[in-house]
Amino acid sequence: MEAISAYTKRRSLAVARDEAVVKPLGNAMRNAIAGSEDMHATANRKDVELLVEIARMYYEYGLGQQEIAERVGLSRSRISRMLTRAREAGIVQVTIVDPFREESLLAQELQARYGLKRAIVCPVPRSSREPLAWHLAQAAARLLREIVRDGAIIGVCGGTTMLEVARALRPLKRKNVSVVQLEGTLSGKGEALIHGNEIALLFSRAFAATPFFLSVPAIVEHEQVKEALLSDRNVARVLDMGKAANIAAFSIGRPDRSSLLVQAGYFSPEEMDSLVAAGAVGDLCSRFFAEDGSICDESLNRRTIGLELQDFMHKDFSVAVAGGPQKVAGIRGALRGRFANVLVTDEATARQLLDLECSLDQGQARSPAGDEAGARVEARAQTQTQVIDTPGAGRRAGATHSQAGPVAGEPVAGDAPAGRAR
Repeated sequence: MEAISAYTKRRSLAVARDEAVVKPLGNAMRNAIAGSEDMHATANRKDVELLVEIARMYYEYGLGQQEIAERVGLSRSRISRMLTRAREAGIVQVTIVDPFREESLLAQELQARYGLKRAIVCPVPRSSREPLAWHLAQAAARLLREIVRDGAIIGVCGGTTMLEVARALRPLKRKNVSVVQLEGTLSGKGEALIHGNEIALLFSRAFAATPFFLSVPAIVEHEQVKEALLSDRNVARVLDMGKAANIAAFSIGRPDRSSLLVQAGYFSPEEMDSLVAAGAVGDLCSRFFAEDGSICDESLNRRTIGLELQDFMHKDFSVAVAGGPQKVAGIRGALRGRFANVLVTDEATARQLLDLECSLDQGQARSPAGDEAGARVEARAQTQTQVIDTPGAGRRAGATHSQAGPVAGEPVAGDAPAGRAR
């Protein structure tokens, strides 16, 4: 007790001495900065000079507090307190340069614009030799490590970007985690062969999870075939698990001739061109949607096996990982459809999205009737779809007829392809 009392007494005396020397410095500095006093004329000049000297040794010369204490003949704890006082008095001012501030501001704008839970805008250095998908995958992998918890069910879709995400994941042991495929498997040649099962498998290894595969075709030729497959108990169980998943991770497909669906043989290049002409801007789980997020080919959608687009709207985390100028329209369509509540993208794509929305806002302000997209949405709502399944017309199984007649800029009846099945 006596030792503790002695220590406390010495500590109190040291603090009192520091305050006697240092406490007036704050006022002296403020007075000098305000111009009310000349610091060289104050009684505290020597004290201020000592404070400046200590601050220089620590912040400019990089000396440690113990070394400074030995040089000036003071205790280390006193040096620490004097450095704190130097910051409080304004002698030392800290400036933080955030190299990612611009990306953070863009992320905030995206969240506000599209009502997202979270947006991640990853920087892509111009000198980088890695493809854009690699950078997006690194950011998405870090996010997944953050949001995956014990008992999670993670739903995954296919695609080259998602394959990069799966490869970027680092082992993180979680309990009772399941990974489930959200769409049927693409069978074919080239890259299409590896995406479905491999992505789910890599995810399951990363989180010590149990994988569940949806081993059916992504698209079938007739609705009756789909119904027969869905009647299988195991297929239905995997689809139900996909609906129950609290996390969904996916990219946005680009509807053009380089699509995996073309590579896998589900569409010919000409059929994909026709889908684009019908208004397709992107696909999610092989379901093609228009700029407003609506399904652009109902007959094709009814023959597609996997999670429905509206199911993505009810996830805790519905994570879209996509970027690049070719995918801006698809990303925007998915966000307008509310299929994603988390977006991982790059700076250039984020800027393009926000610039596009800004220009459309300005166009609507000039035109009270709204933009052309609004007119198309209204016209599409009046459209009825008729399914035509002709044995010789498997490659063009969907035809659209409108009671109000064709709309300007929209395809006429029979122009929307439905794709062929494996």
